[in-house]
Amino acid sequence: MMPFSNVSFPDIIGRDDRGCEDDALKHWKPMRQALGEIEAASGSCSDDPDEFSCGTMEKDPRFIDKIVRNGRELHRLRDSEWCTVDEMSSVAITAHYHEVIATNNNSFIYAPIRNPERVLFIGVGDGMAAIDVAERFPMASVWGIDTADNFIMELPPNCSLQMDVFEPYLTFASDFFDYVHINNVNYRVEDLATLYSEARRVLKPGGCVEHSETVVTVGTAAWNEFSSMRAKAAAITRKQAIGYWHSTAHLERAEFQNVGWARTAIPATAFSCDIEGRVLPALEPLRLSASYLNLLVDAMAADVMAHGAAQFATRGIVYGYKASQVNP
Repeated sequence: MMPFSNVSFPDIIGRDDRGCEDDALKHWKPMRQALGEIEAASGSCSDDPDEFSCGTMEKDPRFIDKIVRNGRELHRLRDSEWCTVDEMSSVAITAHYHEVIATNNNSFIYAPIRNPERVLFIGVGDGMAAIDVAERFPMASVWGIDTADNFIMELPPNCSLQMDVFEPYLTFASDFFDYVHINNVNYRVEDLATLYSEARRVLKPGGCVEHSETVVTVGTAAWNEFSSMRAKAAAITRKQAIGYWHSTAHLERAEFQNVGWARTAIPATAFSCDIEGRVLPALEPLRLSASYLNLLVDAMAADVMAHGAAQFATRGIVYGYKASQVNP
């Protein structure tokens, strides 16, 4: 393995009048109930829609694996990727979110959306993006799903966050959403083409899908090593490497129209919080030694500090629209 210098780790650490009466929010079944993998007799998984209201929904512990690495708690929902779940990771997610939106006029969304009725975020992180849209469009119902519970607990009444896997299909009705945002699913899904097809299915005719991926573009030895090891870990779990530069072709094959793309520069400061929380879960399948992981984290942190506010990564964005008239 590539040697790294043992440097010090940096210490950087509108209301909707309908509220929870929206039938769409009530009918959202948590934890992939629709897969038929949860017994109907389970008390936490009733089909009664009145049992589900706005806000973060209850997680069934039977489907969440937990481990501790380097004193950090990692969770995994089903066969999804591992994620750190603690206060440090929540702070890092929020800090990264604000660094990213600063490059796009303080908006997480690039494609124009106007007065949507229903919005879905896939890979919602802590939920800030969903909350922002819910407050911007108080008459809309906004959902966010992710595979780890780093969610903000105080939500607008028209916003709901849920732990859920992204595959094999989305547990939503067809022609349901006006806008679907997919965020940073690199090495988190097995088949991007299937995810795009599902996004198209759940979108209304004329609805928009947007997909953003942040890729480190500064080729330092440590970050290149991390990328290489992450690819090996993903191969073990059969997850797909996704480059935004290829995603436009995938959107077109999924029959989206008016496909476009954009990109913005992301500074190194966006990566200064909790590099350990980025490395540990991504490389967990490789079962690397703690000494190697610590050296790698220290070297990656030193690279981030050396670059400061300079460009360190690129956020690539692709988007497309479902045809307004869809053949049966």
